[in-house]
Amino acid sequence: MSVDGGEPPLRGIAFYDAHCPLCLRLLRRAGSPFWRRGFIFLPLQEACASDEAPFPPEAFRHEMKLLLHRSYLLGVYAFTFWKGLVV
Repeated sequence: MSVDGGEPPLRGIAFYDAHCPLCLRLLRRAGSPFWRRGFIFLPLQEACASDEAPFPPEAFRHEMKLLLHRSYLLGVYAFTFWKGLVV
């Protein structure tokens, strides 16, 4: 939570597949706790996602990525990190 009661400070960016029904369902059902903790969600398909990635765009689109302070957690490692935030 921020000091002034506004938006929490940005802690990370999660890139997800906007064409994946499971990804969208999970985002709708479980996104709120992470938004409150300072995470934002962006579709993998957005150009900015690929521009910021340290690997080619085609590799970027194969699994979820979580950007934390200029380093990435990929796939299951991102989920494991998030699980620790809400347990």
